[in-house]
Amino acid sequence: IEPTRQWKRDIRVVQRLDGIWFKPNQFQTHNRLIKWAYDNCDAVVWQSRFDHDMTTHHWGSKEGVIISNGIDADKFTVTNNRLKTLRRDHEKIYVCSANWHRQKRLKENIEAYDILSKNQENTCLIVMGSNPDYQTNRSDIIYTNNIKHELCLQVYSMADAMIHLAWLDHCPNVVVEALSQNCPVICSS
Repeated sequence: IEPTRQWKRDIRVVQRLDGIWFKPNQFQTHNRLIKWAYDNCDAVVWQSRFDHDMTTHHWGSKEGVIISNGIDADKFTVTNNRLKTLRRDHEKIYVCSANWHRQKRLKENIEAYDILSKNQENTCLIVMGSNPDYQTNRSDIIYTNNIKHELCLQVYSMADAMIHLAWLDHCPNVVVEALSQNCPVICSS
């Protein structure tokens, strides 16, 4: 998204852009290095049509292409014994996943889970990903921290639904991966 070191002068540079900050109070400060890279690169690979349109609207057109996030749609089978036990012991399993920070809205995901599971017995929520910014000691909420990619796909393949209430998440990989496993996604509009 933004450079981490000086670019070599004799090579073409392609910027992979998965979005820009667009809150008015963050636009200038948070986008400074992203915009510098945009202005100085040879081409851009945008993550989505939304990202392309947002960027070109604010910073002008640029040579590039849109390559949406994606994954093979091969359905995973649950082979992990702990996951098999969770599936056996719970009528409904929900999942949420992110590299957690406030914009990902873990607290609100848990509140949505509480509403969804209100009239259900034997439910659980699996919270995958690092740095959860909201934690509870409830036995029906399982925090995994970071786990291997294959295990994430197994969780998506057995879950009844994913809860993803992040603010302004342009094209989240976790949603693409959940959908690849036929896991319905509950998301914000």
